[in-house]
Amino acid sequence: MENSHLNRAHMYGRRAENCAKNRRFDDAIECHRKAVSHFSEALKLQTNAIVQESLQLQRKYHLKQVDWLLVKKQQYDRYLRALDYQRRKNPEFLAQQIEKMDKYNELQVAIYHNLDDTDGLLEALGRNIATTTTNNNNSPALGVANASGPGTKTVHDLIALNHSLHILIQRMSQNVDEYATENEELREKLRYYEREKEAGSSDGAKGLDAESSPNTGKGGGQSSGTEKHTPGLMHDNLSTLAPLEMPVFDLSDFDNH
Repeated sequence: MENSHLNRAHMYGRRAENCAKNRRFDDAIECHRKAVSHFSEALKLQTNAIVQESLQLQRKYHLKQVDWLLVKKQQYDRYLRALDYQRRKNPEFLAQQIEKMDKYNELQVAIYHNLDDTDGLLEALGRNIATTTTNNNNSPALGVANASGPGTKTVHDLIALNHSLHILIQRMSQNVDEYATENEELREKLRYYEREKEAGSSDGAKGLDAESSPNTGKGGGQSSGTEKHTPGLMHDNLSTLAPLEMPVFDLSDFDNH
């Protein structure tokens, strides 16, 4: 019974990954929730502490995936709304953004340029509001009301959020760079092991060829290289030695006796 719950949990986990890759976020979230349910049922049937810890970790992973996919779904929905807005309201600006990404050929660089533009717009907006507030201060009736009005607070909040965005994107960029470096190191190790494997295979083939090659040279003589490097075949050299000459014994005395 426990194995049945585990098999179903893993099945829903794989299905959730496929759905997430195809941006079917609702289906992926539902699959992760079903996986959580099956892991919970498997925990009820398990008494081994180590197995329980493993099941709890897997259950926790799927719960985190649900939260993550909810955020991804909201982000993708905002992206679609922004894309639709730009296409309807400002197609030229959308074309400029696409051209900017093609020009710099890196998404991170394009994001940083957009952040710089946002910083400039927010600073200009802040200066305009400050100028308006200063002008209104000349009027006693409007100075107190507008010195810290909702417009000023909104601009300050936008500036704070933009700075926070700078920090988050910097962290994200660092993570991406670290992952890229780690992946490159793993690829280099894999290439090294493949080269070692190929070298070992070729050395083994050369050894077999050397053992199976004939021990005689062109003139039928003995090869000196083979004598030095193939000790396992030295017993074959005995056949080339001259036969031993046995002495001739006189056995006539033994016949007389």
